[in-house]
Amino acid sequence: MLTADCWACVLHALCAARTSWLERAAHKASLCELLRASAACRTSRLAISLVREIWLNTASECNTRMLARFMSVHLVRVTCFDRDATPEETMKANPGTEQHPTCPDYLQYVGALAPDTLPDYPLWQDGGFPAGPSDKVADQDMCHRLPYALCALPRLECVHVDSEIGSDLDSTPQQQHAFREFLLAICAARCAGQLRSLRLIEHDYLDCERTVLRHVFNGVLLKPVFNEDCLCADLLRGMPLENLIQYIEHHGLCADVTDIVRSIVRRGEPLGELIQSSRARGIFCPSECGKYEVQEEGAFSTIQVLNTSPHVPTYFDCCFCACVNSVACDPAIVILVEAGYRPSPALHEAAASGRLEKFMTLENYVDGERVAPSEKVIKVRAKAAVAWVLGKRVDRLGGEVPTWTGM
Repeated sequence: MLTADCWACVLHALCAARTSWLERAAHKASLCELLRASAACRTSRLAISLVREIWLNTASECNTRMLARFMSVHLVRVTCFDRDATPEETMKANPGTEQHPTCPDYLQYVGALAPDTLPDYPLWQDGGFPAGPSDKVADQDMCHRLPYALCALPRLECVHVDSEIGSDLDSTPQQQHAFREFLLAICAARCAGQLRSLRLIEHDYLDCERTVLRHVFNGVLLKPVFNEDCLCADLLRGMPLENLIQYIEHHGLCADVTDIVRSIVRRGEPLGELIQSSRARGIFCPSECGKYEVQEEGAFSTIQVLNTSPHVPTYFDCCFCACVNSVACDPAIVILVEAGYRPSPALHEAAASGRLEKFMTLENYVDGERVAPSEKVIKVRAKAAVAWVLGKRVDRLGGEVPTWTGM
């Protein structure tokens, strides 16, 4: 029978539901204190070893001796990149910013144009240049500890960043800088042989270029707060497989799709294996690559090429669907085909059912942009791709067939 301390510890670890009564139980003591209180209880240790999902909210919880007890954790959710802070803390964490003259809840970059010189646009708070909400800042101490603490979880598969950290105005330069340092530390740990079971770091849109924090508005260059370097080389070496597949479909990296696919193949990633992600918890699933909208009876619905298949797709299937609609991605598909990867029953069923051809007919990308290629090119490319997946001849379809279909 679990003691009160044991149950409080388990509830704290299972607080992903984040209901009010769970929060009340969790806030009585920190995770570390609860673990110490229940360490002498054998039943409690067994219960802790079966926990599969935990939240990490404070720097004190990034303790390897404590986290090592969670032998079965697959998913970790973290909140260190979006901590409440005072305006003074935020300005100190984001050098080069000051409080907005007319909106005290926002910051602006020093040197921004006066409010009366800027056009009226809703993104600019009363004409100013917001650097982000002045009540949010990354917990620098926890950000530094977190990559090392995650190495104590032997079965960790997914890390969910509980914040929209990206290149938009909703995150401050300090938050973006802290998140980049976190990603670099994760990549370094994976290159050193740690976190090998990690498949995904769920995060918002990522822009690697050093100009991400340099804003130009109305002809005036606002200097960057941090001198950021390009992250592409480090990300391609160390990011988990499913992140790289996500970057193939939508990314802000200066590396192109061919570079990403080449890195995946060179790393020896198991593209021929069945994907392991589950969509049950709302986390990115590679089989979502290849989705399109159809209008039926006046309503739009989203069809996914692979997720509706009775078979589980492979990682190659996901890479293929992420690349197949762009002519610029043909060299990337050539790399995959030359490496020996071929369609699985899931992609074969999608081609036989017509979903793949319909996807390629309705969603077309050339050089990364939505364009309207000729109807002939669309149809020939779609039919050639379907024929290749099904193992049929494609040499009679014309000169617009992709080069990889003849391999």
